[in-house]
Amino acid sequence: MLEAVSESEVLASNEAFYDAFNSRDMDAMDRLWAKLAPVVCLHPGSTALHGRTQVIRSWQSILGSDGAPRVSVEGPRVVMLGETAMVLCYERVTDPDTGTGAVLAATNVFVREGGEWRLVHHHSSAIGRIVADEQEPHSHLGRPKTLN
Repeated sequence: MLEAVSESEVLASNEAFYDAFNSRDMDAMDRLWAKLAPVVCLHPGSTALHGRTQVIRSWQSILGSDGAPRVSVEGPRVVMLGETAMVLCYERVTDPDTGTGAVLAATNVFVREGGEWRLVHHHSSAIGRIVADEQEPHSHLGRPKTLN
């Protein structure tokens, strides 16, 4: 039961990340990133940004841009590793002016810091396609989509 509670907390932090992105809330984005643990961020088409200063500066640039896209999250899946958690999901990125967009794969890694789940790693990149997971034998429930 404790793991289910932790997973829901991690998903709430993951949702808060995308809410901060879509509302262009730099203060919220800043609060979501770890202050004690080392952080890394890989934006699509970019090199890795190491350290909180570089990562936060990149978000200031993105969120301050008039052309910043909208992002919706699909199929988030949590992997718990003690006081660390990974969320794997799809990002449906849409240009607010043209309505065009793309689907990206994202990995968000969180650690417990000060009793809260804080981001230490975000990686988002283009993918070729989304395919449906195969159903397990004797299963009547569909599973979330995975990357291929």
